[in-house]
Amino acid sequence: MSLRSNQLGMIPRDASRTRKRVWLIGLLLSLVFPGSAFAHGGGPGLDYDPCAQQIGDDFIHMAAYQPELNWSQEYCSTIPTGGKTLFVFDLVGSEMRHVPVSIKLVENRAATLVSIAAAQHLAGVINFSVPLKPGHSYQAVVSVGDGPTSQTLTFPIRVNAWWNAFALPGLLALAIVSSCVYYGLRIRQRHLILPRKADTRIRTVSRV
Repeated sequence: MSLRSNQLGMIPRDASRTRKRVWLIGLLLSLVFPGSAFAHGGGPGLDYDPCAQQIGDDFIHMAAYQPELNWSQEYCSTIPTGGKTLFVFDLVGSEMRHVPVSIKLVENRAATLVSIAAAQHLAGVINFSVPLKPGHSYQAVVSVGDGPTSQTLTFPIRVNAWWNAFALPGLLALAIVSSCVYYGLRIRQRHLILPRKADTRIRTVSRV
């Protein structure tokens, strides 16, 4: 009986180790995939939105879409791959629709790819489509107002290749899942073997 009690007494320690491993795996997953922040993230409201910049009491929100890749996915400062990209700028606030707003899309701080002249946009939306190159850097320069009171906002944009954007998180996720499966099988095997060993020892002692 004492042998069985000692063997079974090891199971709670194994369970504690299992809980620690599960907690560690959950922590790693939260670091690898922090709320799908790769595409678009932040807290509640435009104050926490990384795709929005404030100008006075109003905001300008930039969103990028790649229809040939995924119609519904919204990107911001990091775009996964090159190709046709649709940019949408939302002018958020009552004053923003009644002041001149101009936009330039500049590649590597040199070549201007798109230039939208200053004008009032009563609909509150400015959009344009342009092909982007993988591995290149861009800037969306937004000017609000005219004359000496005008203000300029800059949205940095980086285009990565598919393997650049997803290879590292994918490999980390694969390693975490593999470790979880491996430890799960080891723990299950240990729990199956320990009772058999305990029964064998008890039978041997009883025969003696």
